[in-house]
Amino acid sequence: MNELPIIILSAPACSGKSEVFAHLCKKNYIGIDMGSFLKEILELNTESRKNKVLTIREKLIEYGRERMITQLLENLHSMYKPDTKGFIICGMRSVEDMRILYNNSENPKINIFLYADPSKCYDWNKKRMRNGDPIDFISFIKIYYEEIYAGIGKLINDFEFEVVINDSNLENLINKVDVIISNRIK
Repeated sequence: MNELPIIILSAPACSGKSEVFAHLCKKNYIGIDMGSFLKEILELNTESRKNKVLTIREKLIEYGRERMITQLLENLHSMYKPDTKGFIICGMRSVEDMRILYNNSENPKINIFLYADPSKCYDWNKKRMRNGDPIDFISFIKIYYEEIYAGIGKLINDFEFEVVINDSNLENLINKVDVIISNRIK
């Protein structure tokens, strides 16, 4: 199992990572979406202090990043089946989490950063109509660039990433990612 790759998908909102993630899961890759995983473990394992609701960041500090990444790896490996091609972590945004992952896993890593023009991302954001998504362009752009500069940009600076530009449609994006993975897994 340690020889199977871990594919790490990072991208700002609405760049196509959920679609790439779903595509790879259909091809016998086992994956975990970081956002859903964090919400699940933090809700199950931390308690709000009396009269104070903790933010996700406060809950994560209380839970511990090392413990969280260890749990993530355990969850991935527990889902292993004989036909599993590899593992996917969708939505990794923290340099600290990435370092812990690298230190605690011998699996080869394929780091993929998906990029799309922010105005296109905003248009896709409006179409997906996910609960909690920003409605106006200014709110979206603030979140988009905060994700780039506060987290994802630091990841790209500290780790080797393949950058995939989503400049047309999802089929082309998925094909580009498939080529990267097939070139790295031989």
